[in-house]
Amino acid sequence: MKNTGLPLHSHPFASQFKPLIITAIATGGALHFLAPVLAEGTAAGTDIINRATATYSDGTTNFDAISNTVTIKVEEVRGLTVTDAGFTDTNGGSIATNDNLYFDFLVTNTGNADAFVYIPGTTALGPLATGGTITSVEIVAINGANLGTAIAVPAGGNSTNNLAGFPNTGIVGADQNFKVRVTMAVTATNAGDVVKVQFGNTLDNNVAPANGTQNQQNIRNDSDGAANASDVYTLDADGTLAPANGEREAAASHLEYVATAPRPLAQTTLLMTSTTAPGALPNDARDDTITYNLDFRIANNPRPGFPAGSLEGTTINLDGSNQQRILVSSTVPPNTVWNGTPPVVPNGNWIPVYSIDDAYVGTENPINGVTWTTTPPVDSTTVKRIGFVYNSGVSGALPPGTTVNGFKFTVITSGLPIGGGTVANIGQIFGETFNDPDNNLVYDESGDQNANNYDDGVFPPNPHISNFTANPKTGAADINDPDTNNNNTGVGPGGESNVIAILPVPPGNSALLNGPNNVPNAIGPTNIQDDFTNAATTVPTPGVQGSASDPAAVTITNTVKNTIGTNLDNVKLLPFAPNATNTLTGGVHGSDANIPVGTTVTIQFGAQIAVYTYTAAGVFTPQGGNPPVVIGTLTPGQQKSYTVAVDLPAGTGQIQGYTIPIVAFVDNDSNNSFVSTTDTVYNFTNNRVYPGFVNLIKAARILDRDGTTQIDPPSTPPSYTSTPAGRAQPGQFVEYQITYQNISEPQPASGGGNVLLTGNGLVIDEDGTAAPNTWAAITTHRQNTAATLGTLQFYNGAVLLGNTDPASGTVVTRYVNTIPSLAPQVTGTLTFRRIVN
Repeated sequence: MKNTGLPLHSHPFASQFKPLIITAIATGGALHFLAPVLAEGTAAGTDIINRATATYSDGTTNFDAISNTVTIKVEEVRGLTVTDAGFTDTNGGSIATNDNLYFDFLVTNTGNADAFVYIPGTTALGPLATGGTITSVEIVAINGANLGTAIAVPAGGNSTNNLAGFPNTGIVGADQNFKVRVTMAVTATNAGDVVKVQFGNTLDNNVAPANGTQNQQNIRNDSDGAANASDVYTLDADGTLAPANGEREAAASHLEYVATAPRPLAQTTLLMTSTTAPGALPNDARDDTITYNLDFRIANNPRPGFPAGSLEGTTINLDGSNQQRILVSSTVPPNTVWNGTPPVVPNGNWIPVYSIDDAYVGTENPINGVTWTTTPPVDSTTVKRIGFVYNSGVSGALPPGTTVNGFKFTVITSGLPIGGGTVANIGQIFGETFNDPDNNLVYDESGDQNANNYDDGVFPPNPHISNFTANPKTGAADINDPDTNNNNTGVGPGGESNVIAILPVPPGNSALLNGPNNVPNAIGPTNIQDDFTNAATTVPTPGVQGSASDPAAVTITNTVKNTIGTNLDNVKLLPFAPNATNTLTGGVHGSDANIPVGTTVTIQFGAQIAVYTYTAAGVFTPQGGNPPVVIGTLTPGQQKSYTVAVDLPAGTGQIQGYTIPIVAFVDNDSNNSFVSTTDTVYNFTNNRVYPGFVNLIKAARILDRDGTTQIDPPSTPPSYTSTPAGRAQPGQFVEYQITYQNISEPQPASGGGNVLLTGNGLVIDEDGTAAPNTWAAITTHRQNTAATLGTLQFYNGAVLLGNTDPASGTVVTRYVNTIPSLAPQVTGTLTFRRIVN
């Protein structure tokens, strides 16, 4: 016995169909997609090749980048699909008792040989229906052409070769289709009652691996033991060769509700990052600052049955009364106080608000029990929450596709111990879907990329509301559930906390400072000995990360300074091996093995030049026995700048960093070498060179025709691979994802003043017509294009189609993602879908 249960959503294991044109029809107020005309299909074994390119700048120099190449072969397919082809209430309006409803299903031979198709009749389909009686089954169109007279399917069902009037003796050719109309008389009476037609019946639900599934596509017809009267399945039409994968069956269903219509849903994602800065006391963590940055977006990708909605306000207690506002909220974390500087808002429509209700003490949450005021308390240390409100009643609801960036506020870590500690925070956003009759709350916490607090891409059974219990959380951060990278890539239920370690700068040798240009007092990740300057250089031929290159030389400017009240004489400069530097300073200076043998380092101060070559022994050997560059005497408070040119040798791996420590020291014994026990006044700085600093990684996954079921890689979805092992069948999806990252070192949480590399004007270019790519001609665009950062543009050749995701089936040959600025260690993705022709 096959299952006749009523899942809220069908999850067909899709199979192979070969779309040429995707046609949208609107019936009964719902939008459905058909494939009335199908292409011959891409030849088996054809390579679908995809490689992305990018351009960006460090503010001075332009760089090119390429991703790895992903190749997927096209599989040979045979089979059958049944797809929901629309729904019509014959009298229009909402569904009511006694209405006659048409449920259309498109049956397609997705194999590459002729076939007959068996069609069940009213007798077999009746028990599978819910909320009504099946009164007729008819064929109403063949290959997209409506029939003048419908072909009746007998109550007991039959195959196309036995149906009078079916052309070509009932043969359904490869890639041909016909539309079946199932008519139902509604018997359901209550609003919200399910009305459903099940056309076809796949796989016994009591037999593994189905276990409750339905509406599978192109499965073996003997998967449930044999052909059954309620099945839609193929039969051999030529009598010569049996299909290699056996006869196939498929099923689909359509579900409606009595007197209901689809409701929009606002899907909002809140993002939080933080930056730190040391205070005036270098050995005390109690005067450091943390600046929290909050941004949010409203998705423009509707879920099936739930159109994308606009965000409007929800009820909060503001200035002594209940008011409707969109609220972005965060806390002043424990052991910190608000610094009193007015929070930054993105524009004049947003107003900062304050509360003295402590998320870490009470049980209130920002919309239930917390009182907000637009007037900051006189004593800034009493503020426990900071928020931002938007009056949608005045300024209008925020539509799908809206991005709001630039909320900021700063706290002081005054409550931490002198020796430092950890500070955790989280952000929340509250609102409602515009015109939602039930005023359901829309709510999200920061720390990940999921909207509405849904768990890692899982859309809950009731998507009208956010995924939370009776009330949202209080707003208190959980230090044990961190967004580890401070970039909203956390995983797990709900949001993830922004966790920052605040550490004091340990005492250092500070009489002589050596650091980035005009910032000799910069602080690195550990102390004043491992500050750094990041610099990028170009390569003749861009390649993937680690591929051999011959980078151009790059010049870095450093500055030394005397911080004491007496002269520092005989100050000299040398490159120094990383391992020995690590041991000496306890800092972060890379490793000896990281520097390519043959690297040359040229230090110049005025007319003095000293050139060094890095050897296999892990030392910098001076060329020609030249003595080190001599800065000479630094008077009290005096600083001087010098340059370091780094020339990495041919064969150097690109898109990774190479750290060269430079030591400035007082050469007490004038022997032109640095020995810390003798030359006790010294300071290091790191010059780090990147042959390209934006990394591109291309990956893909193969999805079945439902666009949901992941076929390859065989791991927990959604997951991607750069080396697909599976083959994509015509009609299946290939979902590509390009991940880009600025790999350069960021500003340390407890440091400052270091010179960073920002990827300016980053343009990710996915051009399917540019060699070696072949994907533009072999696949067709499908919606659900998504970019986590920046803006999107869609092209057909040189023609710009706009920046809104085109309808499925539109000819799109190029996707362009422009990111104005990519900070160190920030990662983004561009994801787009194609369907194999």
